Amino acid sequence: MAGINITNTTNTIVPLKYKLENRNAVLNIPGYNIPYSNGNIEMRGIMTEAELAVDWWSLFGEPAEQYIFTWGAGDYYELLVPAAEGGGKIVKKISKSELRKYPDLLLRYESIRPSDVSFQIEWSFTLTDGEVFNNTGNSFQTYYGTTNKFTTNISSATILTEPSGKIPFAVPGIRQGKGNKFLNLPDNFPEEKLKELMQVFVKSKQFYISKVDITDIKWPVNEMLTIAELFEKYEKGEATPSPTQIVNTEINKHQNISEDKRNDFWSDAFIEDIKNIEITTDLATKKIK
Repeated sequence: MAGINITNTTNTIVPLKYKLENRNAVLNIPGYNIPYSNGNIEMRGIMTEAELAVDWWSLFGEPAEQYIFTWGAGDYYELLVPAAEGGGKIVKKISKSELRKYPDLLLRYESIRPSDVSFQIEWSFTLTDGEVFNNTGNSFQTYYGTTNKFTTNISSATILTEPSGKIPFAVPGIRQGKGNKFLNLPDNFPEEKLKELMQVFVKSKQFYISKVDITDIKWPVNEMLTIAELFEKYEKGEATPSPTQIVNTEINKHQNISEDKRNDFWSDAFIEDIKNIEITTDLATKKIK
């Protein structure tokens, strides 16, 4: 991965955006290009693309941060589940297209989202006066005791997640430590030099992101297993959709009719009437009323 250069033309910390592309597969993301396991169930295939929007700027001389993580789901996921007898693993594969006849399962599939997502970004910036700071003859590393290459850790507390294709709400924040936490520098880093370093950082003309890693991610594999098991039961006739599910199926069928066939007064009224149906069950006969 060659990395990404960002040119700063405004003398502020520019918004940085790093996109993970599935065709490059440069990151090892559980559930993306490598399996995810909760210690019992192994899952693969759910994620086909992901994007992390990294927004950095300066606020009162300190780095402010905002992160937005979005991702896209594919048409299937695959689970490796321990067999009930004889050891080994059973493969359960769920296709989104096959779930369309069961809207309740499709809705649950489309509600899947990861949690506890955290990142690590390795990056650097060019210096205002090349490798010499303030014409003192001292190199950047000699003066500050560090290079101009940094690692920023982004905890799951600052990353909100949503289901596939949805943009989560993001809240900007400033870390404690006057910048040393952001730059991953020691707590005892000299305060005056840290202040100067942040000034150089803000005025830098170019940033370079060399690497982005997902350091943690969790997937709701138990829910994903429940969807797979319910699908199998529906297909075998061992379980039946609820009354609400039956109505939702009819609504889904009607809404899949082409616009030119249903874009009329009576059709719209039909949809509204169906949506407002209240389903009850006669306890004596166990029939839907």
